[in-house]
Amino acid sequence: MGLGGLVTPELQRPGIRPWPFCFLSPCPLNEGCHPASSYRQSRRILRPCRGFHGGLPPDGLPHPSHQCHPQRVKIPSLLHAVSLSLLFFSLSCAAQDRGYWRAASNTANSITGDIEISDAKLTINFTSFRLVQARTLTAPEVSSVFDADVNAGPTGTLYHVPVPANKRFLHHNTLCGTEDTQWMATYTSGRMLQVAFFSGTDAPVFTFDAIRNSISLCGTFTYER
Repeated sequence: MGLGGLVTPELQRPGIRPWPFCFLSPCPLNEGCHPASSYRQSRRILRPCRGFHGGLPPDGLPHPSHQCHPQRVKIPSLLHAVSLSLLFFSLSCAAQDRGYWRAASNTANSITGDIEISDAKLTINFTSFRLVQARTLTAPEVSSVFDADVNAGPTGTLYHVPVPANKRFLHHNTLCGTEDTQWMATYTSGRMLQVAFFSGTDAPVFTFDAIRNSISLCGTFTYER
């Protein structure tokens, strides 16, 4: 069977299944390729449509393909690659604080003891709490609350982690006094982990002024492994 009344040599061979063809030119960029009209204008630009897996549509006729123009896929492919890169970067930053951490600072030894962070929970003194990643913290945000060099480009992670105010840990201490704990920020550097807990339903603001005047910052803790 030919295209638009024309028969190509490939389609005349016995045992060869008809292939739909599309044409890179002279089809307009805002339209799909029309096999018959394009074939009449230029035989040398006949190409099998990319992504074709054999066979014809139910009506037995070749249809225009939207895959004929490379320009159509450049921008979506680029956006898709950028989205994947950002997702991978976010996940890799969060994955650095995963695992078991031993208490290293006075506050950690006095209140939490050792902790463990997994994808879905935070474990303090053998009690687990639901953990949901909120967002990645930028270098200036990390430096506003932790002992970190902003010029080194550190990144951290903010989590939502509800811990009731009446939950007591080591020496009958709580994380945020009489307030429910709502947020946890983390920052890792080598084998050290720094953690800050916050109360309040609204996410904390990470600027030097906001942290210095914050009434929701419960305390900072240091761990190692």
